[in-house]
Parts: sequence; C-alpha cells; structure tokens
Amino acid sequence: MHLKPFVAFLLCIGACGGSLAQGKEVAPDAAVSSKDFIVPNSPVVDSNTTAVILHDIGSIRFVGDRNGRGITYEYIEKVRLKLIKRSAFDAATVSVLLYGDDEYRDKFELLKASTYNIENGKIIETALQPAEVFDIKRSKYYVEKKFTMPALREGSVVDYSIKVSSHYYFDLPTWQFQYTDYPCLLSRFELETPDILQYLVSHTGIDSATVVSSDADYKNMMVGYISISSVTQIRQWTMTNIPALQPEPYMYCKKDYLNALQFRLASNTQGARGIKIPSWSSASKQLLHSQWFGQAILADNAGNLLNTMDNITAADNNLLDAAKHLYFYVRDNFTCIENNYLYLDNDLYTVNKKKKGSVAELNLLLIALLRQKGLKADPVILSTREFGMHPVAYPALDKMNYVIARLQLFGDTIYLDASDRQMPFGKLPLQCYNGHAKVIAENDSSDIRLAPEAVAERKKTTVFIQQGEGNALLSGTVEQVPGFYQSVDIRTQIAKEGLSTFLSNVKSGFLSDVRIENAGIDSLKQDAGPLTLHYDFHFASPGADNEIFYFNPLFFEAHKKNLFTADARKYPLQLDAPVNEMYVLSMEVPSGYEIEETPVSAKVLLNEGEGFYEYILQKEANNIQLRSHLVIKRTTFSPDEYSTLHNFFGYVVKKQAEQIVFKRKKIK
Repeated sequence: MHLKPFVAFLLCIGACGGSLAQGKEVAPDAAVSSKDFIVPNSPVVDSNTTAVILHDIGSIRFVGDRNGRGITYEYIEKVRLKLIKRSAFDAATVSVLLYGDDEYRDKFELLKASTYNIENGKIIETALQPAEVFDIKRSKYYVEKKFTMPALREGSVVDYSIKVSSHYYFDLPTWQFQYTDYPCLLSRFELETPDILQYLVSHTGIDSATVVSSDADYKNMMVGYISISSVTQIRQWTMTNIPALQPEPYMYCKKDYLNALQFRLASNTQGARGIKIPSWSSASKQLLHSQWFGQAILADNAGNLLNTMDNITAADNNLLDAAKHLYFYVRDNFTCIENNYLYLDNDLYTVNKKKKGSVAELNLLLIALLRQKGLKADPVILSTREFGMHPVAYPALDKMNYVIARLQLFGDTIYLDASDRQMPFGKLPLQCYNGHAKVIAENDSSDIRLAPEAVAERKKTTVFIQQGEGNALLSGTVEQVPGFYQSVDIRTQIAKEGLSTFLSNVKSGFLSDVRIENAGIDSLKQDAGPLTLHYDFHFASPGADNEIFYFNPLFFEAHKKNLFTADARKYPLQLDAPVNEMYVLSMEVPSGYEIEETPVSAKVLLNEGEGFYEYILQKEANNIQLRSHLVIKRTTFSPDEYSTLHNFFGYVVKKQAEQIVFKRKKIK
C-alpha cells in the first residue's frame, strides 16, 4: 500500500518543472456509490491496470495539547480505491509508522475502514474490526500499525480514513501524490500552519503539483492553560490523473522520484525565546547523549565488554592486528537481524551474549570493543541505496537506516561494516556508497561522502591462444580476475548453487564447437580480495570445405547488446560502480590459414574525460595482439545525458561484434 512516512522529512535538492490543472471537487466523506465500481475512463488507466486510487485526500492542522506538552499536529488521510485484479490486493494493506516513547508517542486513530462489494445488485459493506489492526514493534522508538481490509474480491472498492496526532512537528509527513504501482485519479493535500511555525515546501518528481489555493484565518490554540493566538496560513495542492511510477533500469531507489511534497521547518517563534530549529549539530548531540546510541559505546559505560576484548586481542602485538581480530569476532560470530533503524534495541552486553543483532547493534558493538582497546572509533550514519536519499543539510534521521564504524589508526581512516560476512576488513557493502554520510563524534561530527564513483571496481581478462591440440584448430587458456564486488557476487552465487553448477553455467556461455576443461577458481575461500577464474578451451576445426574462418577475438567477453536499451529516459541513470573492463588477447594464426581481414583499431571518448573505449589490434604474419579497454568513470547520468551514454555503448557493442577473417592458404 502507498505509505506516508509519518515522521519522515526529505529536503528536495532540485526544483521540478511542470504544472497540473486543478481536478474537479471530490467529497471524500461521500458514501460509496455504484459509480465507484465502474473502472474509470482516464489516460492513466488501461487494460494492464490492476487497481486504481479513486482519491487520496490528506491534511495537516496544528492544535494545542491540553496537557501542556506543546503544539501537536493532526494528520488525516482519506483513501478510496478500486481493486480490479487479485494481484493488486496488496493495495488494501495499510501500514502506519508511529514514533516516540511513552506519553510522547504518536497516537493513531482509525476513523473509518470498510470494503464494499456488489451482491445481487446491492452494495454490501464489510467494516474492518478494531481487533484486526495489529501493532508491530520495530524498535524502541517505532511501532507499526498495520491492517488488511476484509472481504477483498476482484472489483471491490476499499474506503478508509486514518488520523495520526504527533508532537514531532519538526518532521511533518511527506505527502506523496504518486504511487509506485497504481495510478491515482485525484490527490489533494492541505496544510494549515500557524504563523509561529514557518515551513519551506519542496517538490520532488517529474511533474510538480501546483498550489491550488492559499488562504488565511485567525485561530486560538490552548497549550495547557495558555492560549496561543496566531494567523493560520492555509495552502492546498492538487494533482489529477497521476500515473504509477514506471521504474527504469539502473535506479537505486524508485521512491526517490515520486511526485511528492516535503516540508522543512524554517523558523519557530513559539514563546519569548523561540525553539531551536534542528541542525546536524543538535542531532549529533541527541545521538551522542542517547543511552541507545552514543552513551552505549562510551568506554566507561561499556566496561562489561572489557573481558571480551582482552580475550580476543591477548596474543596481538600491534593495534592493527587487534582491530582486525575484533572486527572478525563480530563479523564471523554474530547473526545480523534485518532492521532499518539507527538505535539499539538491546544493550551491548545483551547483544554480545546473544550473538545476534541489527546492523546498528553489531557495528556499535564493534565500536565499543575497539574503544575498549583504546582505539579511536566512531559511528557513521547513512542511508543505503535501496532505502533512498536523505537531505544533506537537514538531519532527517528517519531517512537514514544504517550505521557503520570509522576507525582512525596510524593516520589512516578505515570504514568497517561487521554486519556483512562478505566484507573483509576495510571494505563496505556496495549499498553504502550512496553519497552523504555523517560521522557522529564528540569533537568531529563531520560530513563524509561515500560516492559511487569512489568504488574501484576493475575486471581484467587475459586470453592466450595457440595452435590446437589433437583435432582442435585452436587451443587456449583464460584467466579472469573480476572486481571485488563482482567476486562477492560470484562467491555468493557459488555458496547458493555450488561450484559445479557455476562452472557449468560458464561453459554454457560458449558455442557448441568449443570444449572447456580444467576450469577452476582460485581464492574462493578468501574474502580479502578478488578471486581468479581460469580454464582451458579448444576450438574445433571449421572443416575442410570452409575456405573462410570467422573469429571474434572477444568471443565470450563481447557485450552482445546495449545495456542501455531505451532510446530515451525519464529518470536519472545510476550505475552500481564505475566501469573498468580490460581484455587482453594474444593469439597465433591458426595453422593452414592466413589473415584476410581484421577490425580497425579505434578509440572513442565518452564526454571527453568521463570515459572511453579503446580497441587496439596489432597483427603480424603469425600473431595477433588485441587490447580492448572499456572505462566509464561516472555513475550517474541525467535524462538529458542519457542519449550520449546510449550511443557510446552502442558503439562498443558494434565494435566488439567485429570479427577477424581467416582465409585458408592455397596449396602450391
């Protein structure tokens, strides 16, 4: 189901163009009628549509807290949708995330929730019962309210309304006009803000919503026994006929591109002094002073880990060895539990005892152990690629889901993630390279950038071909060294499918007239670097009747098709890492043949310094040397830049398809 992150804030970096006309008025409280059961005629609805959102109406208004705990806001959302096919029943599952603790926890209220079906020509309502709303504890500070609508059928109409009251007005919910899987006919959002609270409003997405109306009113709020009077600004935004987001290949997180409104608190003049606006400085202090984050890793507070540290590092003669052994202790002996929160759910002593924990718990445990050894280690918080982007300038902690460790030793800075058993000492998972990250330290809460472009991924393939053995025309050897992350993928695949299956798949990539033998992988059990794949091969003779022999010198390594197939693109393209593929061939001219024709050497640039493809072929009477080198230095390309990348890679595919032509020698 389309979710609103109830304590989420995301600052839009870039402005979005486009406009949208105002849709016709909708009464979200009107009773479900027979018209709602008819599949609507809309440019965003077609034969492939499995569900359609008839309307999604939301609002936020600010109210006083009678208990004197400050201003609160009330978020109300009213959704009506039609299910067309069974495959869309997940649209009728609703999840709401509540934040806070004790009396400051967000409060949830189900205003209305019913499913409507037509039976014997009559509309039958089936109401959701309160007992069908479940609480799922996600962490100490997050509880998920979740329910699935009853009596679902193909053709059902679902109608529900929810309300959330929250004290955390620093982080207003992001309003998403667009769904990831279903079109929406009408989405409207209204925001009422008192003049003591000023918010900056940003748009994301390709098509931006336009302000439909703006008005003002004068209202009073009671905070305890204090009356606060202020002018209230009322703003309303509308979008109509919003298509479902159509994901494209090479996107880290499709939700980053949804049409949405995001709100940033710019000023707060409540009271004589006002209240300090959140900043990275204040957020860092909040984390450092939390018993479930910064306080838990202080050397004095984590003294119960001292014996564990001593036992692990007793035989070490230097700090680097000690750091490695502490890292491997956590990485190799603990089970990682899926969790997208920054805080601890359990104290570190319990985590160490149970040998399991979330990413945050395992890496904070590692930091605490390193500090017990007297090493300078600090947490770094970030958002992974699949979780999405977070604002650089504003501390939207709920948009960050991952904790790693920064170790400073002998002038070197080493980043560690002990939650991933595939990662050797000093390496991070690829998903961590998502841009901005934040060090949380007492005297050094600095910004760092884990840029995808910083990933040094290099693949090299070396091929030697000589005169064939036995009935073979040519025989050769291949040695291939994939990049580190490619090696991680191969190790994972082999662990899942087995080595024999993997090698069989390698063999299946060759033509039927090629025989593979002596295949093997070196360094398979080592995780500190790339592995090496090697095998021998034999080409069969083309036959006595064939005067011409065609040979592609890149045979199994040639890109057979353009990776970037579309002619145009709507969203930015994001590669996992820079591309660096080197292929080196040395071959003897097959016995009884001579070179008739060879591809021409060439070099083409991608936007000058952003990449290149080099194809250098040298020939002698009995020998051919080839070097093919593909480099793409950037990882992100805007839609406007996409055609250049598309054409560049198209050239690579075409060049790598060219063949050497051998002609049988005439017997004199």
